[in-house]
Amino acid sequence: MGSQMCKPLNNEKSEQDNAETRSTTETRSRQGVSHETQTPPLGESSRHKTCQKNPGHKGYIAAHKFKIKHLPKTHRDQDVLDVIIAASQLTVRVSVRAISPQRPEFWPGSNHCYPHYNEQKSLLRTGSGMVSEVYKYTDGYFERDRVQHHQRKQHCWCANCQRSNTPSSVWWEVFVDTAAHVVFDETEACETSLRLFYDTKDSPLYIINTAVIDFVNVQRDFSKLKCVTCDKHIGEQLQRFFLNFDKFGRRSLTSTLIKETSTG
Repeated sequence: MGSQMCKPLNNEKSEQDNAETRSTTETRSRQGVSHETQTPPLGESSRHKTCQKNPGHKGYIAAHKFKIKHLPKTHRDQDVLDVIIAASQLTVRVSVRAISPQRPEFWPGSNHCYPHYNEQKSLLRTGSGMVSEVYKYTDGYFERDRVQHHQRKQHCWCANCQRSNTPSSVWWEVFVDTAAHVVFDETEACETSLRLFYDTKDSPLYIINTAVIDFVNVQRDFSKLKCVTCDKHIGEQLQRFFLNFDKFGRRSLTSTLIKETSTG
Protein backbone atom coordinates (compact mmCIF):
# COMPACT_ATOMS: atom_id res chain seq x y z
CA MET A 1 0.00 0.00 0.00
CA GLY A 2 2.76 2.42 0.89
CA SER A 3 4.20 2.35 -2.64
CA GLN A 4 0.96 3.58 -4.22
CA MET A 5 0.41 7.23 -4.99
CA CYS A 6 -2.73 8.96 -3.77
CA LYS A 7 -4.90 10.11 -6.62
CA PRO A 8 -5.58 13.88 -6.54
CA LEU A 9 -9.21 14.73 -5.96
CA ASN A 10 -9.32 17.83 -8.11
CA ASN A 11 -6.54 18.90 -10.44
CA GLU A 12 -8.37 21.92 -11.81
CA LYS A 13 -8.77 24.14 -8.76
CA SER A 14 -7.95 27.76 -9.42
CA GLU A 15 -5.61 29.73 -7.18
CA GLN A 16 -8.63 31.64 -5.89
CA ASP A 17 -10.39 28.41 -4.96
CA ASN A 18 -7.25 27.15 -3.24
CA ALA A 19 -7.02 30.36 -1.21
CA GLU A 20 -10.67 30.13 -0.20
CA THR A 21 -10.29 26.54 0.96
CA ARG A 22 -6.89 26.75 2.64
CA SER A 23 -8.43 25.85 6.01
CA THR A 24 -10.46 22.95 4.62
CA THR A 25 -9.35 19.40 3.93
CA GLU A 26 -11.45 18.02 1.09
CA THR A 27 -11.81 14.29 0.55
CA ARG A 28 -13.89 12.10 -1.67
CA SER A 29 -15.44 8.74 -0.92
CA ARG A 30 -15.38 5.88 -3.35
CA GLN A 31 -19.00 6.71 -4.18
CA GLY A 32 -17.79 10.10 -5.42
CA VAL A 33 -19.34 12.15 -2.61
CA SER A 34 -17.29 15.08 -1.30
CA HIS A 35 -16.68 15.51 2.40
CA GLU A 36 -14.82 18.08 4.44
CA THR A 37 -13.27 18.57 7.80
CA GLN A 38 -11.98 21.98 8.81
CA THR A 39 -8.88 22.97 10.70
CA PRO A 40 -9.40 26.15 12.72
CA PRO A 41 -6.92 28.88 11.70
CA LEU A 42 -9.85 31.10 10.74
CA GLY A 43 -11.58 33.02 13.50
CA GLU A 44 -14.86 31.76 14.87
CA SER A 45 -16.76 34.81 13.67
CA SER A 46 -15.77 34.29 10.03
CA ARG A 47 -17.62 30.98 9.90
CA HIS A 48 -20.91 32.81 10.25
CA LYS A 49 -20.15 35.27 7.43
CA THR A 50 -19.20 32.85 4.68
CA CYS A 51 -19.69 29.15 4.11
CA GLN A 52 -16.09 27.95 4.38
CA LYS A 53 -16.94 24.32 3.64
CA ASN A 54 -18.35 25.19 0.22
CA PRO A 55 -16.45 28.09 -1.40
CA GLY A 56 -18.89 28.21 -4.31
CA HIS A 57 -21.84 28.57 -1.95
CA LYS A 58 -22.33 32.32 -2.27
CA GLY A 59 -25.87 32.40 -0.90
CA TYR A 60 -25.06 31.21 2.61
CA ILE A 61 -27.92 31.94 5.04
CA ALA A 62 -27.44 31.52 8.78
CA ALA A 63 -29.99 29.19 10.39
CA HIS A 64 -31.50 31.89 12.59
CA LYS A 65 -32.13 34.07 9.51
CA PHE A 66 -33.64 31.35 7.34
CA LYS A 67 -37.22 32.22 6.30
CA ILE A 68 -39.89 30.72 4.09
CA LYS A 69 -38.92 33.16 1.30
CA HIS A 70 -35.55 31.39 1.01
CA LEU A 71 -37.21 28.14 -0.05
CA PRO A 72 -37.82 27.36 -3.75
CA LYS A 73 -41.25 28.65 -4.77
CA THR A 74 -42.56 25.12 -5.18
CA HIS A 75 -41.64 24.31 -1.56
CA ARG A 76 -42.72 27.45 0.29
CA ASP A 77 -44.69 25.62 2.90
CA GLN A 78 -44.65 26.25 6.65
CA ASP A 79 -44.33 22.53 7.37
CA VAL A 80 -41.17 22.31 5.25
CA LEU A 81 -39.70 25.36 6.96
CA ASP A 82 -40.47 23.92 10.40
CA VAL A 83 -38.62 20.69 9.56
CA ILE A 84 -35.56 22.61 8.33
CA ILE A 85 -35.44 24.81 11.44
CA ALA A 86 -35.92 21.79 13.71
CA ALA A 87 -33.07 19.98 11.93
CA SER A 88 -30.79 23.00 12.35
CA GLN A 89 -31.47 22.97 16.10
CA LEU A 90 -30.18 19.40 16.27
CA THR A 91 -27.06 20.10 14.21
CA VAL A 92 -23.82 20.17 16.21
CA ARG A 93 -20.21 21.12 15.62
CA VAL A 94 -17.92 18.14 16.19
CA SER A 95 -14.39 19.01 17.35
CA VAL A 96 -11.77 16.25 17.39
CA ARG A 97 -8.35 16.69 18.98
CA ALA A 98 -6.72 13.38 18.03
CA ILE A 99 -5.95 11.32 14.94
CA SER A 100 -6.15 7.56 15.17
CA PRO A 101 -3.12 5.56 14.01
CA GLN A 102 -5.64 3.08 12.60
CA ARG A 103 -6.78 5.40 9.81
CA PRO A 104 -6.20 3.76 6.42
CA GLU A 105 -4.03 5.28 3.73
CA PHE A 106 -6.78 5.10 1.11
CA TRP A 107 -10.56 5.14 0.96
CA PRO A 108 -11.86 1.53 0.82
CA GLY A 109 -11.69 0.14 -2.69
CA SER A 110 -9.96 3.18 -4.19
CA ASN A 111 -6.64 4.99 -4.49
CA HIS A 112 -8.03 8.27 -3.13
CA CYS A 113 -6.18 9.42 -0.02
CA TYR A 114 -8.03 8.93 3.24
CA PRO A 115 -8.14 12.20 5.21
CA HIS A 116 -5.53 12.78 7.90
CA TYR A 117 -3.73 9.49 7.31
CA ASN A 118 -0.34 9.51 9.02
CA GLU A 119 -0.71 13.12 10.20
CA GLN A 120 0.27 14.53 13.58
CA LYS A 121 -1.70 12.84 16.34
CA SER A 122 -2.94 16.03 18.00
CA LEU A 123 -4.31 17.93 14.99
CA LEU A 124 -7.51 19.78 15.94
CA ARG A 125 -10.22 19.69 13.29
CA THR A 126 -13.97 20.22 13.13
CA GLY A 127 -16.87 18.67 11.28
CA SER A 128 -20.61 18.50 11.72
CA GLY A 129 -23.12 16.02 13.08
CA MET A 130 -26.79 15.70 13.90
CA VAL A 131 -28.52 14.48 17.03
CA SER A 132 -30.46 11.33 16.15
CA GLU A 133 -31.65 10.11 19.58
CA VAL A 134 -32.00 11.49 23.11
CA TYR A 135 -32.66 9.36 26.21
CA LYS A 136 -33.13 10.58 29.77
CA TYR A 137 -32.20 8.32 32.70
CA THR A 138 -33.01 8.71 36.39
CA ASP A 139 -31.40 6.41 38.97
CA GLY A 140 -30.43 4.06 36.17
CA TYR A 141 -33.87 3.81 34.55
CA PHE A 142 -35.08 5.14 31.22
CA GLU A 143 -37.54 7.95 31.83
CA ARG A 144 -40.23 6.87 29.38
CA ASP A 145 -40.91 3.26 30.40
CA ARG A 146 -38.67 2.72 33.45
CA VAL A 147 -36.51 0.14 31.68
CA GLN A 148 -33.15 -0.33 33.36
CA HIS A 149 -30.06 1.03 31.62
CA HIS A 150 -28.64 -1.62 29.29
CA GLN A 151 -25.23 -1.36 31.00
CA ARG A 152 -26.87 -1.09 34.43
CA LYS A 153 -25.40 2.36 34.98
CA GLN A 154 -26.92 4.18 37.93
CA HIS A 155 -25.17 7.54 37.61
CA CYS A 156 -24.08 9.95 34.93
CA TRP A 157 -20.79 8.94 33.31
CA CYS A 158 -19.73 12.34 31.93
CA ALA A 159 -16.15 13.44 32.59
CA ASN A 160 -17.13 15.65 35.53
CA CYS A 161 -19.23 12.96 37.21
CA GLN A 162 -16.49 10.37 36.77
CA ARG A 163 -14.26 12.61 38.89
CA SER A 164 -16.96 13.43 41.42
CA ASN A 165 -17.83 11.74 44.70
CA THR A 166 -21.46 12.68 44.07
CA PRO A 167 -22.20 11.92 40.40
CA SER A 168 -25.59 12.99 39.11
CA SER A 169 -28.37 10.41 39.25
CA VAL A 170 -30.10 12.13 36.30
CA TRP A 171 -28.47 12.22 32.89
CA TRP A 172 -29.14 12.25 29.16
CA GLU A 173 -27.52 9.98 26.59
CA VAL A 174 -27.33 11.71 23.23
CA PHE A 175 -26.61 9.89 19.97
CA VAL A 176 -25.01 11.92 17.19
CA ASP A 177 -24.61 10.85 13.56
CA THR A 178 -21.50 12.07 11.79
CA ALA A 179 -18.97 10.80 9.23
CA ALA A 180 -16.34 8.15 9.89
CA HIS A 181 -13.70 10.43 8.40
CA VAL A 182 -14.59 12.97 11.12
CA VAL A 183 -14.55 10.54 14.07
CA PHE A 184 -12.87 7.33 12.99
CA ASP A 185 -12.74 5.16 16.12
CA GLU A 186 -12.69 5.08 19.92
CA THR A 187 -9.28 6.77 20.06
CA GLU A 188 -10.74 9.83 18.37
CA ALA A 189 -14.10 9.65 20.17
CA CYS A 190 -12.29 9.98 23.50
CA GLU A 191 -10.90 13.31 22.27
CA THR A 192 -14.17 14.60 20.79
CA SER A 193 -16.42 17.40 22.01
CA LEU A 194 -19.69 18.76 20.66
CA ARG A 195 -20.84 22.35 20.55
CA LEU A 196 -24.63 22.69 20.53
CA PHE A 197 -27.10 25.48 19.68
CA TYR A 198 -24.29 27.27 17.82
CA ASP A 199 -26.18 29.59 15.46
CA THR A 200 -24.21 32.83 15.73
CA LYS A 201 -20.77 33.91 16.86
CA ASP A 202 -22.42 35.20 20.05
CA SER A 203 -24.27 31.98 20.86
CA PRO A 204 -23.87 30.80 24.49
CA LEU A 205 -21.29 28.08 24.96
CA TYR A 206 -22.95 24.68 25.41
CA ILE A 207 -20.54 21.77 25.23
CA ILE A 208 -20.75 17.99 25.59
CA ASN A 209 -17.25 16.61 26.05
CA THR A 210 -17.78 12.92 26.81
CA ALA A 211 -18.34 10.57 23.87
CA VAL A 212 -17.75 6.98 22.81
CA ILE A 213 -18.22 5.18 19.51
CA ASP A 214 -21.56 3.41 19.26
CA PHE A 215 -21.19 2.25 15.65
CA VAL A 216 -18.89 2.96 12.72
CA ASN A 217 -18.83 1.88 9.07
CA VAL A 218 -15.83 3.16 7.11
CA GLN A 219 -17.17 1.89 3.77
CA ARG A 220 -20.33 3.97 4.20
CA ASP A 221 -18.40 6.81 5.87
CA PHE A 222 -20.77 6.71 8.83
CA SER A 223 -20.09 7.06 12.54
CA LYS A 224 -22.56 7.17 15.43
CA LEU A 225 -21.41 8.64 18.73
CA LYS A 226 -22.97 8.02 22.12
CA CYS A 227 -22.51 11.12 24.26
CA VAL A 228 -23.60 11.98 27.78
CA THR A 229 -24.51 15.07 29.77
CA CYS A 230 -26.12 15.83 33.12
CA ASP A 231 -26.59 19.49 32.22
CA LYS A 232 -30.35 19.95 32.63
CA HIS A 233 -30.58 22.82 30.16
CA ILE A 234 -28.79 20.88 27.42
CA GLY A 235 -30.72 17.68 28.05
CA GLU A 236 -34.17 19.27 28.14
CA GLN A 237 -33.46 21.50 25.14
CA LEU A 238 -32.31 18.54 23.06
CA GLN A 239 -35.35 16.50 24.06
CA ARG A 240 -37.65 19.36 23.08
CA PHE A 241 -35.89 19.96 19.76
CA PHE A 242 -35.90 16.25 18.95
CA LEU A 243 -39.64 15.96 19.65
CA ASN A 244 -40.23 19.01 17.43
CA PHE A 245 -38.20 17.48 14.61
CA ASP A 246 -40.16 14.24 14.86
CA LYS A 247 -43.51 16.07 15.00
CA PHE A 248 -42.75 18.49 12.16
CA GLY A 249 -41.26 15.72 10.04
CA ARG A 250 -44.39 13.61 10.34
CA ARG A 251 -46.61 16.62 9.68
CA SER A 252 -44.61 17.65 6.62
CA LEU A 253 -44.72 14.12 5.21
CA THR A 254 -48.48 13.93 5.75
CA SER A 255 -48.97 17.33 4.13
CA THR A 256 -46.87 16.31 1.12
CA LEU A 257 -48.79 13.06 0.65
CA ILE A 258 -52.12 14.90 0.84
CA LYS A 259 -50.98 17.41 -1.79
CA GLU A 260 -49.69 14.69 -4.10
CA THR A 261 -52.94 12.76 -3.74
CA SER A 262 -55.10 15.81 -4.40
CA THR A 263 -53.10 16.82 -7.49
CA GLY A 264 -52.76 13.28 -8.79
